[in-house]
Order: sequence, then C-alpha cells, then structure tokens
Amino acid sequence: MTGISSELVHVLSFLMVFTSFAAVEARNLRHATLAYLAQALLICGLLLAYSVQNEALLYWAATALVTKAVLVPWFLWRATEGADEETEPVIGFGISAVLVIALLSAMYKLTHAHAGLFVNVGPELAALAGTNLAVAFTVFALGIYAMLY
Repeated sequence: MTGISSELVHVLSFLMVFTSFAAVEARNLRHATLAYLAQALLICGLLLAYSVQNEALLYWAATALVTKAVLVPWFLWRATEGADEETEPVIGFGISAVLVIALLSAMYKLTHAHAGLFVNVGPELAALAGTNLAVAFTVFALGIYAMLY
C-alpha cells in the first residue's frame, strides 16, 4: 500500500476529536491546557505517521512538538497560575455535551460523505484523506461552537 498505517491515522484522528471535545467542555483552564497538550502530541503523531511518505514531515513534527506541545502549554499553564475564579459557561455541561456530540456527529458524517468534493487523491489515499478532512472540519466546527457559547 502506501506505507502509511491507516489504522494508526484513524485512531489518532478519532483521538483528535476527543481531545477537542475535552478542551471545549473542560470547566477549568488548566484541564483545557492539558487537553490542548494531548492534542498537540496527537498532531505530532499524525505528522510522524505521514512522514513515511514524506520525510520533510519529520521537521514539521519536531516543530509542532516544540511549539504546540511544549511552549504553548507552558505559557498557558503559567498564565493560569493563581487564577482562582473562572467565568462559568453560559450553557450547562449536560446540554452542551449533547449539542456538541450532535454537532460533531453531523459534521463528521457530512464531510466524510462528501470528501471527494474537496480532495483529489488516488484511491489508495482516498479513505485517509476523507478521514483527515472530516476530522479537520469537525474540529473547526467545534472551535466555532466554543467561541459562540
């Protein structure tokens, strides 16, 4: 095949959605920072998984490790030191979780079903490209939701 482990990409992609959900639904800035750190490590893992096709992605993985998995979480952790009071979300956890799960499911299914409209790759990479695109759009939609609530 392509050398890329499709199972690994699918698992890492699913975990990207899960960590995004955790970051959005965290009711504490420190917990959200930890979810962000986990997501940054998953991005590094995805870059490493694809580096079997393009070795230049090793440099991107190293850059993401330093910037997204070390520097940004460190700055966020330091910025939240001593933060005793945090603003409560407008929507409660239960309602928000149901809304987010519905949004994520709909966005993933819609994007995955129509991924061919956005990507033009060979049949050996079509499934991976569809999954990557669906995850990207899903995480993007979740970010918009987080900004609005």
